[in-house]
Amino acid sequence: MRCPYCAEEIQDAAVLCRFCGARKEDDAWQPPTVVPGPRAGAAAPPAKPKGALTLKAAGAMFACSALFDLISITTPVPLFGAMRGGAVAVIYHALYVALLLALGIGLWEGKRWGYRFVFVATAFYTLERGLFLLDEQGQRAYLEFSGASQLHDLGLGDTEGLILEVMTLTTAAMVLSWWLFALYVRARRDYFQAGTSAGSPQSSPRGREFAG
Repeated sequence: MRCPYCAEEIQDAAVLCRFCGARKEDDAWQPPTVVPGPRAGAAAPPAKPKGALTLKAAGAMFACSALFDLISITTPVPLFGAMRGGAVAVIYHALYVALLLALGIGLWEGKRWGYRFVFVATAFYTLERGLFLLDEQGQRAYLEFSGASQLHDLGLGDTEGLILEVMTLTTAAMVLSWWLFALYVRARRDYFQAGTSAGSPQSSPRGREFAG
């Protein structure tokens, strides 16, 4: 016999059409149940880009770092061979507050400018830390300010040289971590495309040129 709904060949004793899903109940065939699908013209919800949670968490951490820098805005900083306080320290910390806060917002919002700002901030941090590594007098002034240079007076040997080496390695590792994060951001650049609206210039083919 044939199914009364799809006209496919089925067994005479069949109670279910394996082609369309029609059922036979009380010697009468019932129409197949239609599973409702998306309405015509309805846009499917956009897929969540990979790395969105990680980048938002990183943005929140950068924003918290800006808050900590703001709290210590008057703390002296090692610059040009000495510890600088006063207006110099305030400007230094304020610059980092602005940079970290903008970085946090850019990562959280996922806008195109946030993608680009990651590399701007990474380049700035690399330059600033590079100047610190080249400023040996500034490093020694920082050790004296933090009290680490007094360990020599406790009979622990030449600890200052060791601390300077550790400081150099730590600073280099921090710079490397920033660049590794920048590479991760580049690998997850679709997150920043998803942060723009469909009708905005950023979502147009020309606006997506930043993705490379």
